[in-house]
Amino acid sequence: MSTKNISVISLSYNDEIYIKKHIDNLSFANEIILIDNNSTDKTAAIAEELGATVIHQKDTKRADIIKSTIESTRNNWLIVINTTDHLSEELINELTREIDKSKTAASYFTGQTLFFFGKNNKIWCLFK
Repeated sequence: MSTKNISVISLSYNDEIYIKKHIDNLSFANEIILIDNNSTDKTAAIAEELGATVIHQKDTKRADIIKSTIESTRNNWLIVINTTDHLSEELINELTREIDKSKTAASYFTGQTLFFFGKNNKIWCLFK
């Protein structure tokens, strides 16, 4: 499994109960950035303890902070995901296999909407 050139931007708000499992799930990536939307629990502290870079959203619009974070990532491949989402081992293996292949196109975009516990969740992958 490849671990080269993968950054993950994870969007979070009061996800203390999910954060450890979430970051463990992203261990295939070599850069994990958590955008914390003013959580009042220990989400950001736990993420930092587990090695993630934490960016506090403050009053900035979410789209603006995601864009600036994307621009600051250090890798060629990028996944944007919510902290309540979990990538299957099969999907992780498929992503890492694709990264190892030669590419002719400059970028890819995939979007997926998941419904979990009655909540609408989106997974976006952007490969640059």
